[in-house]
Amino acid sequence: MSRPIRPEEVVCVGIPDNVVEVFNELIQENMRGKQAVILQEEVIKRILSRYYEEPLVTRETIYANGWLDVEDLYRDVGWQVVYDKPSLYDSYPATFTFTKP
Repeated sequence: MSRPIRPEEVVCVGIPDNVVEVFNELIQENMRGKQAVILQEEVIKRILSRYYEEPLVTRETIYANGWLDVEDLYRDVGWQVVYDKPSLYDSYPATFTFTKP
């Protein structure tokens, strides 16, 4: 008979190393003073280029697996992170802003 899973039994797959490497590169490339602003679209393009040999990785894969949900990961190591996306009636690009404390 099956039983409910306990919280401590849940294994989080997490964000792949390639995705973290993409964010790290883009932070370094876009750092201006104490802040780096990164376009979400650039993150996605780079992630897809890292997985060019893996046909199952698509935009949908990235979103479904939460690979762009890096805010807490970077906050835990000291960054201030703000994710900004347009509302329904806005048309500017979504960005991640990483600020040194």
